[in-house]
Amino acid sequence: MIVPVLRTKLRQYFWHNVTPWSGSYFAESVCDTTIGMVHQYIELQNRPG
Repeated sequence: MIVPVLRTKLRQYFWHNVTPWSGSYFAESVCDTTIGMVHQYIELQNRPG
C-alpha cells in the first residue's frame, strides 16, 4: 500500500511528531477569497524550525 511507503519516506525528512504544516486550518467561502489570499495565508504560517 502507498501509505506505509509514504510514511517511511516522510520519516526521512520529519521526525518526533514534526509536521510540515501548522496544526491550524483555514476555512473561507470561495466567493470572498482569492487565490492570492490563500497563498498569503499559507506562506505566513509558522513552520517547524
